[in-house]
Amino acid sequence: MVPADARVLTGGEAASVAAANMVLLLPILSVVSLAEDAISGFRAMAAGRLISVGMFLAAMVGGISLVAFLLRDADVDARNTAFRALPLVLSLVTSAVGALGNAIFMGGPPRLLPWAMGAGVLAGPVNGVLHQELGQPTPLAVLGAAAVLGAAAGAVAPVLRIPSRSLVVPGIAGALLPGPDVYRSLLQYGLHVPGAGGYAVLAFVTTAAIGVGTVLGSHIGGAAQRCWAPASRAAPGG
Repeated sequence: MVPADARVLTGGEAASVAAANMVLLLPILSVVSLAEDAISGFRAMAAGRLISVGMFLAAMVGGISLVAFLLRDADVDARNTAFRALPLVLSLVTSAVGALGNAIFMGGPPRLLPWAMGAGVLAGPVNGVLHQELGQPTPLAVLGAAAVLGAAAGAVAPVLRIPSRSLVVPGIAGALLPGPDVYRSLLQYGLHVPGAGGYAVLAFVTTAAIGVGTVLGSHIGGAAQRCWAPASRAAPGG
């Protein structure tokens, strides 16, 4: 927030920078593991992860409160920020770049990188079609896209001999993180505009939808792969 105080950035621009980094701090892996443990029946582990996620989100709220104090003199016009959907081609590029960057950051081997980019390219359009074309709310659109991503990863990962999360996490980072809602929540909280809490809740619900969708999709994709694999092995001998 130093650039905002130094007038290098406006209040809205400073909030954009902070929100972009807040999105990267969302506990995606913990939420995915929480959903997986809850669905698979590991209740004790799920409860432990729930406490961890709750503490993490509480820390984020504390950080947002600090940002609100730093943005107390931000320009009021920043509250009128509007988001426009990217053209399909450009959204594919940004999804691919985001997924690629996440795979590299995680230390993925070179052979993983094209598949990680493909995960982002898959999740992005599905999310866009559900949200923009079919008018689904953000959490439902993200849930559907995460399920498709999880199913594809669950089906392909055994063939590639890599964990399905190696594909799921880059795809999530490239296309499904609730950036606009985090931005609006942070900005409106900093400007003391009503409605910030609603955007924060929407961001957290969307993050939870990512976990549920990817786990359900992974189960579906893994089951489909197991059904397909014996048939493919038996075909030449038939």
